[in-house]
Amino acid sequence: SSFRTGFSSGPRRTVPFGCFPRATFQRFGSFDPRLLRNQDIEFNRRIRVGGGVVHQEGGVVSRYLAPATFRALWRKHFANGEWNIYASRVGPRCLSRSHAVPGLFLLMVLASALLHPFAPAALLLLQAAGNCARALMVGAGVSYWRLAWAFTLIQLAHGLGQIKGLVLLPL
Repeated sequence: SSFRTGFSSGPRRTVPFGCFPRATFQRFGSFDPRLLRNQDIEFNRRIRVGGGVVHQEGGVVSRYLAPATFRALWRKHFANGEWNIYASRVGPRCLSRSHAVPGLFLLMVLASALLHPFAPAALLLLQAAGNCARALMVGAGVSYWRLAWAFTLIQLAHGLGQIKGLVLLPL
C-alpha cells in the first residue's frame, strides 16, 4: 500500500501508526474497545465520515518489526482476516473492497473444484506465479522465494481467516 511505503504528505484513507491530537478524539470519540484489530481503520473512517481529514506526514519514519517466522506470520494474518469481518460489522464501510480479495479468491478456488478437479491447483499456481513476480518487483536484497512464499502465506491465511469469520462470527 502506498500509505505504508510512500514518503509523500497528504490526505489518506487511513494511516499506519496514526498520531492524533487530543481534539480529534474529543470530536470523533476514541478507538472502539470491541475491536482488537482494525481499530485504526474504523477510527479513520469515523474521522472521514465526520468531516475530518486523515493526513499522512511523509517525513515521519517508523520502524515495524514483522513476524519472525512463517508460523507467526500465518497466525497474524489469519487473525487479521477474521477481524476484518468483525470490523466490517462494527463499522460498515470501514474496510475497502481490496480487504475482501483474499477471502473471495479462496471461495473462488473452492467453487472452481465444481468445474474441474484440477482448477483449484491451477488457480493457486497462478497466485504463486503472481507473487513471484511481485517479489521480483519489490524484493531488493531479500530472498525472492521467501518473499514470494510470505506473500502467498499472507493471502491464504487472511482469506481463510475471513471465511472463518463469515461462518463463525455472529451477525
